[in-house]
Amino acid sequence: MSSTGRKTKRVEHDFYPTPNWCMDRLYEALPLPDGKWLDPAAGDGAFLKNKNVNWTALEIQPKFRQDLEVLAGANNVIIESYLTAQLLPIYNVIITNPPFSLALEFIKRSIELKPKFVIMLLRLNFLGSLERSDYLREHMPDIYVLPNRPSFNGKGKTDSIEYAWFVWSYDKQYGKSSTGNIKLLADTPAKDRKK
Repeated sequence: MSSTGRKTKRVEHDFYPTPNWCMDRLYEALPLPDGKWLDPAAGDGAFLKNKNVNWTALEIQPKFRQDLEVLAGANNVIIESYLTAQLLPIYNVIITNPPFSLALEFIKRSIELKPKFVIMLLRLNFLGSLERSDYLREHMPDIYVLPNRPSFNGKGKTDSIEYAWFVWSYDKQYGKSSTGNIKLLADTPAKDRKK
């Protein structure tokens, strides 16, 4: 997801690869369990390169199948829509950079699968929507803010808005027992953001 270039045509399926440093900052701040992890908008597998766990990659675009099979194994790749895929509640962590236009649907679907953690990289202004406000009042996540703006185009041009990791956990009843906490993640040096 990206808000850069709003006057231009959106990228097909909102495919905006997540920079590794964004994931690094989250993993430093939030201890996550090993076991089975699911990326339901896997794209070219950026998340799968970053954490040594048992991944399942789900992606709607068949053109990424081969890349994902190299990273996750042929038996752990599903080419289908996350919102209609038949999945069992077997994942410890569901983590992704969802298509922004479907982010709320991805969150609801993920919570239905009852993992220990549901983690979504979202624009910070995801909180400021009448359409999402009722749901977020009942399921308020913890929010891990990235102090540096990511570049989703691979050319180093940063996005025009701030981003955060939105985290719902089973222990907090997916936000029902909490008002959510906000944490500012560590800065990432500019040289590391250009990799």
